Amino acid sequence: MRIIVFGATGAVGKHVVARLKQDTRIEHVLIVARKQAKDQGKISYQTIADFLVNPMSSDTRYDAAICCLGTTLKQAGSKSNFTAIELNLTLRLLSQAKACGASTIVYNSSLGALATSRSFYLRTKAQVEHAITDLQFNHTVIVRPSLLKGTDRTPFRLGEWLAVQLDKLLFWCIPKRYRAIDVQVVAQAITAQLHQPLATYTVLESEQLTHQAV
Repeated sequence: MRIIVFGATGAVGKHVVARLKQDTRIEHVLIVARKQAKDQGKISYQTIADFLVNPMSSDTRYDAAICCLGTTLKQAGSKSNFTAIELNLTLRLLSQAKACGASTIVYNSSLGALATSRSFYLRTKAQVEHAITDLQFNHTVIVRPSLLKGTDRTPFRLGEWLAVQLDKLLFWCIPKRYRAIDVQVVAQAITAQLHQPLATYTVLESEQLTHQAV
């Protein structure tokens, strides 16, 4: 099986890549990133700019794509920049992935993604989810993790760290869907989707991911 990964350097993405490296059923992984890196074993790299212009730079065809691409409003600097990355760039990359033969997409979204949400971030995530269905992959899997724990993000996110500490204190009274979830569990659940029968469209909420992780 040949896989394309977007967002491989993020909190979830790097654990996804680590699992794909160890999976003997995965023949090749193409990481599409902002910067070029040296190919290593079954891992090869292509810059986002090159992939958008020339995704078929080789005769390789791919079976599936995993998208962990994302940013924050703070990192993006404005709502328009956030939309350009989170929505527009994501859809352009996934369209190219489909052109490369990918029939399955696993998209790492967010708990609470809803078109009517008061949160601009969550409304945008919902827009991406909806737009992905318009690309008509054979199989679309939407993963909606809650607050991530076990990350080593750079730069450090104080708000996220405080939320995880609060989750530890109140764990017993927090509904399963809203409890913090280990980043490695999310990565395991994502990669597990590559090796099981899939419906045309599947949404995995945060409390379901532990059961999916294998």
